[in-house]
Amino acid sequence: MACSTHTNPKASPIGAGPRKAWVIDLDGVVWLSGEPIAGAGEAVQRLLNAGIGVLLCSNNSSPSHSQYADRLLRAGIDPARVDLVSSADSAASLVQPGDRVLALGGDGLYEALEKRGARVILPGLQAPLDGLSDPENAIDAVVVGFDQDFNFYRLTVAQRAVRAGAKLIGTNEDVTHPTPSGLVPGTGAVLAAVAAASETTPVVAGKPHEPIVDLIRARLPEHCQVEMVAGDRLATDGKLAERIGAPFGFVRSEVNCPPSWQGSAETQHIGSRPDSRHIGSRPSESQPGDQRRLPADPAGSTVHPLGSDRSGAGGPIDLEAPSLAVLVEMALSRAS
Repeated sequence: MACSTHTNPKASPIGAGPRKAWVIDLDGVVWLSGEPIAGAGEAVQRLLNAGIGVLLCSNNSSPSHSQYADRLLRAGIDPARVDLVSSADSAASLVQPGDRVLALGGDGLYEALEKRGARVILPGLQAPLDGLSDPENAIDAVVVGFDQDFNFYRLTVAQRAVRAGAKLIGTNEDVTHPTPSGLVPGTGAVLAAVAAASETTPVVAGKPHEPIVDLIRARLPEHCQVEMVAGDRLATDGKLAERIGAPFGFVRSEVNCPPSWQGSAETQHIGSRPDSRHIGSRPSESQPGDQRRLPADPAGSTVHPLGSDRSGAGGPIDLEAPSLAVLVEMALSRAS
C-alpha cells in the first residue's frame, strides 16, 4: 500500500491484497500538530504485520500529501505501506475541472484543487474586493479549509464571492483542532464565520459526510471489509464508522477529554452519538467536555463488545482506549 491520492480502487494499493482494513484518524490519534504520539507508529505496524490494511483518513486539509508522508515517517510509519485520504481530496471532488475556486486553506487544499483541474484563486490580488462582481472574474466555488491566516479581509472576500453566486464548500466542520499545547480554532470555526456572513448553508466534504465516505469506499473494493474506524471524535469519526457500517474504536485525546482527566483511573464514555452539528449552531449538552464518567477496566479502558447494539444506552463506541496502541492491542487480542 502507498500513501496516495488515488480515487480508482484498482489503482489504490489497499485493494491489492488485504481483505480487512482499519480506517484511522490522524490528528489526536497518530500525532498532535505533526508531533508523533507514543506508540502510534508501532500500532500501525502491528496491524500491517497482521495482514490488515491501513487507510489513514484526516479532516485536516492543510498538509500536502508529501508533507503527510514526512509526518508519517517521523511517526515511524512507512508511507509506502498505507493509504491516505484527506478532506482536501473530498472537497476537490465537489468542484469541476476549470472552475475558478477561491481557496482559504493551506498547501494540501491548493494541491488537491489543482490536481482536480480547478483554477485556484487566492484572496488578495487574484480576488480583489472590487472585482468579484465582474462576470469575467466570477468565482465558481469558495472552499474553506484550515486557514491559519484567516482574517476580516479574507472573510469579506469569501462572503462577497458566495453572495455573488459561488458555491460554499467546507473541508470539514470541526470547530477545534488539537495541538500539544491545547485546542485551537478549527476549520469549522472559519466555515461558520463565512456561512454566517454570506447567509448560506455550506456543503461539507470531510468526515462524516458523503463526499469523503465515497472516497473511502472507492479505496476499499468490495472484498475488503473495514474492521474498525479509530478516531477521537464521536461526531466525526464515530458517525463515519456508522455510515461505513464498521465498529468504532474511540481514542481519548485532548479533543474529548480535558487535560485534568487524562491518565486518570476512570474513563469517559458518551452514551449516545451526537448528530453532526449545523454550522454556526451552539454546542449541545452532549459535546466533548460534558461527558459522563464510567469506571474503567483494569487495563484503563472501557470495553464494548464488537457487534453490540450501537443505538442503545451503550452508545456507538465498540472499543474505547487511551491511545491507538492500546486500542490495537485490545482488538488484536480479542480477535485471536
